[in-house]
Amino acid sequence: VQGNDLMISFITNDKGDWSFADGEAQYLTGKL
Repeated sequence: VQGNDLMISFITNDKGDWSFADGEAQYLTGKL
């Protein structure tokens, strides 16, 4: 990958943003 083809971004995530399967926020549903 060349340097001009690379983009790095940082964002803040909350528990509702995490999904490990099927688009479900397992932290909010209590499955994790």
